[in-house]
Amino acid sequence: MIGFLLGFSKFFSSDGFSKSYGSVLQSAAFFLILNNGILIDQGTLRNEYKITFGSYYGLVLYSSLAVCVCFQYVLESLDNNPWIYCKRLLGIIPVTMLFSYFIPNLHFISFIDTLGFGISIFTFVWSLRKVLKSNKSILYFNLPFLSLLISICFVFDFLGTMFDKKDFFFITEIIPGSAICYTILLERFFPSLFSKVTIPDINKDKEIELETIPEAKEQKNINIRLEIC
Repeated sequence: MIGFLLGFSKFFSSDGFSKSYGSVLQSAAFFLILNNGILIDQGTLRNEYKITFGSYYGLVLYSSLAVCVCFQYVLESLDNNPWIYCKRLLGIIPVTMLFSYFIPNLHFISFIDTLGFGISIFTFVWSLRKVLKSNKSILYFNLPFLSLLISICFVFDFLGTMFDKKDFFFITEIIPGSAICYTILLERFFPSLFSKVTIPDINKDKEIELETIPEAKEQKNINIRLEIC
């Protein structure tokens, strides 16, 4: 509920990253609600309600891709507004819902879990490499850690489907919930982690300063000549 309300409040921000981050929280919150429904109703959500079934996995894919976009923005590999890309990625949800009607459940779940796992592992490896190369603060290692947690969720969801074990689905409920709480705490105590820090180009400033020095000297010489005259 906290993640849902916080994510909803982010949509009223004028900042594109805040909206993107809010959409991730919203999709994760809906994922937890639907996953809880699977635990309670003995799996009938997966078998009878195709709309809910498709939206469940559509949210899973969207959140994975949106996290990748947000990380690229924070780690300075994306210059444009991340919300532009996240809005386009929302189209994945209805497309996933549509495919859920034509692909058998087991094959569909296996495909989505494999795809989501691949996206999350890519985000984990890329963000970890980026943090190591850029010599950023140790706080930024929380980003690949969160991505690793997401990839673990896909593994347990796949195992829960293959072996029809509610224990695995229960783990997929605990990990995202804990990740949301952990993310909220990070945002509360380390807000700089959720904003893009731009470093001024010192060399460029020096070049501008050097270019203005001769102009200033020339103007000074002109003033001296006028005074002599």
